[in-house]
Amino acid sequence: MTKKSITDPNELRAYERGFVPVLHKPVSMILVYPNSYSVAMSNLGYQSMFYQANLHPAVFCDRGWHHPGSPVKGILSGRHMRSFDIIAFSVSYELDYFHVAGCIRESGLGLYADSRPDTDPFLLLGGIAPTINPMPLSSCFDAIAAGDGEQLIAQFLDAYTGCRSRSGSDVIDAIETVEGVFCPSRHTAGRRIKRRIVNDLDAYPTQSVVLTPHCEFPDRFLIELERGCGRKCRFCAADYIYPRPRFRSAESILDHIDRTRAMTSKVGLVGVAVMHHPCIEEIFEQIIRWNMDCSVSSLRVESLTPRTAGLLKQAGQRTITLAPETGNDNLRKYINKQFTNEMLLAKIDLCVKVDITDIRLYFMIGIPGETDDDIRAICDLTAQCAAMGVNLRLTINPFIPKPHTPMQACAMDSRFELKRKIKMLRDRLNAMRNVTVSYPAVNQAYMEAALARADRHTGDAMLLSGSSMPNPKRIEAVALDVADMPWSVVDIS
Repeated sequence: MTKKSITDPNELRAYERGFVPVLHKPVSMILVYPNSYSVAMSNLGYQSMFYQANLHPAVFCDRGWHHPGSPVKGILSGRHMRSFDIIAFSVSYELDYFHVAGCIRESGLGLYADSRPDTDPFLLLGGIAPTINPMPLSSCFDAIAAGDGEQLIAQFLDAYTGCRSRSGSDVIDAIETVEGVFCPSRHTAGRRIKRRIVNDLDAYPTQSVVLTPHCEFPDRFLIELERGCGRKCRFCAADYIYPRPRFRSAESILDHIDRTRAMTSKVGLVGVAVMHHPCIEEIFEQIIRWNMDCSVSSLRVESLTPRTAGLLKQAGQRTITLAPETGNDNLRKYINKQFTNEMLLAKIDLCVKVDITDIRLYFMIGIPGETDDDIRAICDLTAQCAAMGVNLRLTINPFIPKPHTPMQACAMDSRFELKRKIKMLRDRLNAMRNVTVSYPAVNQAYMEAALARADRHTGDAMLLSGSSMPNPKRIEAVALDVADMPWSVVDIS
């Protein structure tokens, strides 16, 4: 039996090492990740919220995940999801909304919040996806959390534990006063929910608190170095939801890594701008002295220097991930990525010189204003990279308009156009040596786009009533009315 084929919670729990909470407390909560155990345990937001919830003196928080056809159970208690006082979902990707609805259906609970009795559990939704747009599942949840959750979860639990019912009006009365909490049943037109921001990251460790071999990064201790980007790529919602870059101190990062060395020799540094940490060289040098195997999440092209490339190699980095997005300098500048093809090739040459020859590149098609010459430019740039003696893995994604970005109202390419552009890429890229390519599933991309910009009505139709795809014209429209965006309920200013 391979590691990832295990699905039995008791077997999975036997492999876990790390934080174990106190099980017997007055209030019970289960944190559900609406995807597989492997994906759940690789998600730092999920692990962090599990840890933070269990710090509350009156709350025991269990963990659960989506397993098709089976009701969610807590891995620590073995209890069915419906038996907990609070059911909280952490959602990172819009397509996982379907799994959220599936988990609730399989539990036997009503999908619509206004149809559930006060004796049913309280349903809470959080994560980056509902922060970007809380409306698609707003009919289903009693409350939706917007923004960073570390401080918010503690205040939410303080408010909840002082209430008499499980999910009655007294609970809503108490929690709707918590900043960053959106209660759909009480919301009045024009009121905006200020998303929460944690300024002192050192006060809230975001890292693996449970290690397991049965995840995307087996037995690797993951730790967040920074939050926020600041580059303001015009298509990237996360860069607008997470404001200015905030860094953990090198002392805090190294202290937490040091404490895990007895459990694992593998560490992963996580963040959207890891290499921009002001003490990144100091952090790498200490990890190398500890003889640990280190990997980092995707890198900015601008952040690679001969020194950092050498440190990455010494620390055990095997693959470098970069996101040029386009093969055309002008189109790249339009989406606010400030580097050129020449700079990209120079950085790949740096990698080759330190013997890192596995390179992953992310490209995007369907950017507004894109021409066939821009598609051909992706192929030309790929050929130039491949000629440098590297093994290339390309991931092609379609442009999907996301809320809160400068491109939120843009049209998405038609299905015909996307499929035609994919064929253009296949005809040239598939013939290149040492190049493997992952192409997008167009229908899935359209589903993600529909959910990303959905209002309450569309969310109900797609997720709760059993309908599938809304009218494609909702997505392929020339533009949306910026003055009436459903996600404007969230104030990101």
